[in-house]
Amino acid sequence: MELHIKPVSKNDAQEFILWRYEPPYDVYNIINDPTNSDKIREHIHYFVDPTINCHVITDTNGDLLGFVTFGTDGQVPGGNYNAEALDIGMGIRPDLTGQGQGHAFITAAINFAVKTYEPTMLRTTVATFNTRAQRLCLRAGFTIVDEFVATTWTKKPFYILTKTV
Repeated sequence: MELHIKPVSKNDAQEFILWRYEPPYDVYNIINDPTNSDKIREHIHYFVDPTINCHVITDTNGDLLGFVTFGTDGQVPGGNYNAEALDIGMGIRPDLTGQGQGHAFITAAINFAVKTYEPTMLRTTVATFNTRAQRLCLRAGFTIVDEFVATTWTKKPFYILTKTV
């Protein structure tokens, strides 16, 4: 599968903020109430803000398959992010998860990050229950370096993983 990464548009953001994941992955739902138009507008504005460095992952037809952010958006409150690294946060369209395509997504995000931002270290944060994402990150060369409990949002445990570039 050929993947493309491009800057997010308002339409892209409106689409992915409404994605709904089944439990236990519903922790990744961006909006709790998909009928709240004020929250939808607020989140669209957030993701199109250039300082968030949000991009979308599309196929050759331009269909939205996922999104990826580079920077502090990928951090979860409560974690120790003092080390110099580029944080990567990613969401894949719910109907595409668990189908063995994750390697293509993470490889595309890593390659884009290295080419665009030239970091020396990449970092990602994954919920400890999300063994699929953990396996994917470990296969991509990340190493678990810390574990913590989120101080806001879910109050769930997370791993911080890093990869030297």
